[in-house]
Amino acid sequence: MKGFTIMEVVIVMMLSALLAVLVISGLGFFQRVFGVVVKTGDAQNEINRLYFAMSNDIEKAEQVVFDGELQLVFDNKHLTTYEMTEDQIIRKTHNDTDTFNVGGIVEDIIIVDGSDHLVGFFQFSCFNGELKFPIFFHKEYPMGLIIQNQRTWQ
Repeated sequence: MKGFTIMEVVIVMMLSALLAVLVISGLGFFQRVFGVVVKTGDAQNEINRLYFAMSNDIEKAEQVVFDGELQLVFDNKHLTTYEMTEDQIIRKTHNDTDTFNVGGIVEDIIIVDGSDHLVGFFQFSCFNGELKFPIFFHKEYPMGLIIQNQRTWQ
């Protein structure tokens, strides 16, 4: 008579149970890692959307002013503002509002020589978890704009 002894069956059951525990705990680990990757990817998408919106606005703006918030003037009548908080950056235009779910910290502002208000360089940082993404913009102005009467900004 050939067959399995009870000891052999118990060993096979223990090895099967150990293998099942390893597979289940491994699946939990990969689900947590996947969640972190998705969250980080979503935050990076927000940073990219913010960068492209802000770079497009700054490039097209006639004047860029920082007065606690970034103000961009178009055609001397339309205004777009960027308000930065700890966890959001809010972009407001004359007919629309966008909210970017990333915090921004202003690090450096350089005013154009010959002007009291026009921003020539603007740098801030966004955070994606523990990662810091410095973002900066440089704005070139026509010479006549810098020399013009500045009373309109006071």
